[in-house]
Amino acid sequence: RSEDSLHQPTVPAVQRRVAALTLMNLQLQLIAPWLAGGRVTGMATCSNPAWTASVVQVEQAHLVIPMEWSSPTNGPDDSQKSPRLTLVVPGVPESNQVFELTPANLLPLVHKRVAGGIQVQYAPLSEGLIVLTENPRAIRSLRQQTARMAAQSARLRCELATLRLVALRQQAGNTQDKFLVAAHEHITEANALATGKDYPGAYTAAIAADQQLDRSFKRQPAANGTESTVTSDPITTVSYTHLTLPTRAQE
Repeated sequence: RSEDSLHQPTVPAVQRRVAALTLMNLQLQLIAPWLAGGRVTGMATCSNPAWTASVVQVEQAHLVIPMEWSSPTNGPDDSQKSPRLTLVVPGVPESNQVFELTPANLLPLVHKRVAGGIQVQYAPLSEGLIVLTENPRAIRSLRQQTARMAAQSARLRCELATLRLVALRQQAGNTQDKFLVAAHEHITEANALATGKDYPGAYTAAIAADQQLDRSFKRQPAANGTESTVTSDPITTVSYTHLTLPTRAQE
């Protein structure tokens, strides 16, 4: 946590905050219609009890916001999250298309109709949101937005991962930490992909780097000598916990 002014761009902690806030604003721009006029219509059923997922609707489009809650069973050596999460989204017509939404891409997701709604296969490591809609204008608009944001989003993700790697290396005093080494490899890959203008790929590689940085951070002793239980870098992920959206009862 930094208390330095955002007008000190040469301070690494400030650079990280500025990049994180800029990326957060891009993410919020993507979901602005749901924030401005959406209503919470229910919760998706998740295959993993550590996860919940709110469903927000605006006109013909549903936004599913998966959230993982910290669990006491997750120790500091917990090496990785489940690669797949199954969600059942209620109250959505079968004609809907399903996408994963990030500031760098709009990617079709595997889904099928089941009892209780539409079943979606979701990769938690992607950190994306889920959009279900049959409105071609909404799909076209999201594709156009992500195409405009992709280069900047990938650059910001790479910058955040790089700054965090430097900070954790200094904190750990051990450049051979296997998780830091893996993070460096992912960052190198992300930068190469960005140079080749594969911005969705660069964004994904930078997220993979951040996952390795999380694992390194969890292994480092906290100031009081106990293992840290922080599972992620709180400033690099948009928190939707405090969003206030009207429910059916409030309409």
